[in-house]
Amino acid sequence: MKTIKVVAAVICDSIQEKKQIFATARGYGEFKGQWEFPGGKVEEGETPQQVLVREIKEELEIDIKVGELVDTIEYDYPTFHLSMDCFWAEIICGQIVLKEAEDAKWLTIDKLDSVRWLPADVAVISCIKNNIRVREMLTRKVCVEKLNEEKTKKLWGEIIVDAGGQKIEWCYTDVLYSFKSMYLLGIVAKCPELKLVEVCGHTIRPQNRNFPRELAYSEDFILRCIDKCGKLNNYPKLQQFIDVYETVGNVIPVWPGANVHRGQFCCYDCPDIYFNDEKIRAHALLYYQKYSNVYMCGVDAIIDGAYHSKSVISLINMDEGEYENYIKHAIRVINNRTEKLVY
Repeated sequence: MKTIKVVAAVICDSIQEKKQIFATARGYGEFKGQWEFPGGKVEEGETPQQVLVREIKEELEIDIKVGELVDTIEYDYPTFHLSMDCFWAEIICGQIVLKEAEDAKWLTIDKLDSVRWLPADVAVISCIKNNIRVREMLTRKVCVEKLNEEKTKKLWGEIIVDAGGQKIEWCYTDVLYSFKSMYLLGIVAKCPELKLVEVCGHTIRPQNRNFPRELAYSEDFILRCIDKCGKLNNYPKLQQFIDVYETVGNVIPVWPGANVHRGQFCCYDCPDIYFNDEKIRAHALLYYQKYSNVYMCGVDAIIDGAYHSKSVISLINMDEGEYENYIKHAIRVINNRTEKLVY
């Protein structure tokens, strides 16, 4: 079967924010009226980026800035195989004029499914949604604990300390597994060819860092990596982790003073390391065994769980298979706690 190589531009209102995506309706041929991302065939001697700049200028009379690769879509039409490299892009100059398309729209993310896409372009929509979903996880304004506040109050009582000295049981609630941590570990394990980070002893640092001791475990750095890490964004297990992330099973009560030490262990917010550390474990058992409805102890939990002996070194040096097993473990722990917690 003949292979046709094309490129397509996923034009956003802003590559950084991606609030709206530009789509065109084909104005000719067998798929006339169906929607697609504008682009064209790759000519000999051109890079994909050069093709996009040329094609978009010809089709829409605008100049674009081409960003990172969204994904490469491989699709079999009845008479040919299509190989389509899709890139993020944004307009830098000009007003849109439709030269070939019969219609065009700016679509918000929640409206991407409102038009009839060409078959090959459907797969691109999934990649776009995954990218946006990951970005929202890192820029969210409402924390998981707040979303589950009413449930946790019923489970563990009030979570605010009485400044008057009244006896309390819990200081506040916190997230069990951190998304930022799980994503950074995924960059190390699933995207080593990108050379975005390097492991330095007990620490993950940006490969191209601004200063020697710069850490990769920061929201700003990880946000800069998202568009490069399409393989990780589209990883089904990561998307499953996002599915359970906001559930009550990913929220734990914290005893007074516990979180003061959490960052000092360089555990990348990994509860399997933190709560089994010799400095913390005795306190964790004191509280979490006393309040058995916390469900933090046991093989399918955290304390003495399947990963209770994991070290920071092994955590930040996981390969792809080890990362998959670890994220499965996190999903299993969260789901088990959600099922057991009654509120």
